[in-house]
Amino acid sequence: MSLPYSMPNTTSYLEDLGIIETKYSGIPTLESLEITIQECFRIAREKSTFLFLGDCTELSGGGSPLDMYQMARMYEEIPESRLVKEAIILPISDKGIEDMKFYETTTRNRGFNVRLFNNRQTAIDWLKE
Repeated sequence: MSLPYSMPNTTSYLEDLGIIETKYSGIPTLESLEITIQECFRIAREKSTFLFLGDCTELSGGGSPLDMYQMARMYEEIPESRLVKEAIILPISDKGIEDMKFYETTTRNRGFNVRLFNNRQTAIDWLKE
């Protein structure tokens, strides 16, 4: 199951791993992030898993700091959000890396279980711990 959005990204359920993966590219908009969050939680409820993998390798930026802050606030409004364990694979671009570090700090300060990783396998291993 893959769903494309206005921001070039896809959200899929990795059956063999029990993980919901979203692949991002470009620079996200707050609207596209909200759609993605809703889709991730729809799949999470359907599959009874709250392991999220965000592949941000193709991001050229993470959006504005306000967007990253707002995204963390969106999580607070979803009752199951405290069940989420989210691994994020860092982007290649320096700007994207800095934006994702800000996102990690913002979400972790709110009590969410989010970590950044340099490669896919390390991220998956952490999710499966």
